[in-house]
Amino acid sequence: MRLAEALADIGSVWMARYARDVIKGPWPEAEDAIAECGLASYWYALDVIGKRWQKGEPAIAQLSGDGARSYYCHAFNLTFDPATGTFTDLPALRVIESELSTPQALARVARDVIKGPWPEAEPTIVEDPATAYFYASDTSMRRYPPDLEKKLAKVFCASNQPTWAMLYAFHVVKGRWKEIEPYLARSALVHFDKYCKKYGLSYTMLTRKYCNQLGEGVVESMTDIAANFVEQEVGRHDFRVNWQLIKSKGKAHELCRRWLERWGLDNVTPMQLIAEVDTLISHTRGWR
Repeated sequence: MRLAEALADIGSVWMARYARDVIKGPWPEAEDAIAECGLASYWYALDVIGKRWQKGEPAIAQLSGDGARSYYCHAFNLTFDPATGTFTDLPALRVIESELSTPQALARVARDVIKGPWPEAEPTIVEDPATAYFYASDTSMRRYPPDLEKKLAKVFCASNQPTWAMLYAFHVVKGRWKEIEPYLARSALVHFDKYCKKYGLSYTMLTRKYCNQLGEGVVESMTDIAANFVEQEVGRHDFRVNWQLIKSKGKAHELCRRWLERWGLDNVTPMQLIAEVDTLISHTRGWR
């Protein structure tokens, strides 16, 4: 049995990783299987082949969202047509002033011709979320000037593409980026949860703060509410022992009541919270 057939059950993504980490180069006998998976094809092209891989492009075109496709196009100077689902090589770069009207073209000049920052072009570059991040990446993760960074935050908010906002915060700002927090809190809760965990922030507190400022409600599951209660009032370490001690002393109801009141959770009763905490703790082995 060929090795590719033996490894078929582990999935195409792991086959791409095997080519990268073990073979350390192309793996022709596995390429048919890899090409059936968009994510595997994406990693195989970037990490193994190091160039455009047309065999895997039909699967890459089917990936949800535009993050991987944008990275693929940026890495290999391609353009993607959503109507046909096809990738096309960009023409050779010609620095003609009349053609330098888009963020993408200006960013390519900065990367391929100037090979560094191009401040004069940045007001236009920040008009496209993905290009704005790629340009920062190509210029050694250099932050934009404060006025342009405020403009970029508005672009991220208007574009409804939280992935690029998160990448810019994590890899360029490398810390809290308060201008983008209200946007993440009200429209990208999964991303905001990761953001809060990375910087040791209270997800519940900030979510409610920003949504209240905007006059918008926030919908949280009972599990989320219970998890935040445990994290803030019971503690991450020895949470199971601590919770049993609180209950044995008859303090659970009052503690829950005061916490719910503090966070304005009028639609949850102390007894409901106690029951949810019991369930959460009984099914949780450890706290991250």
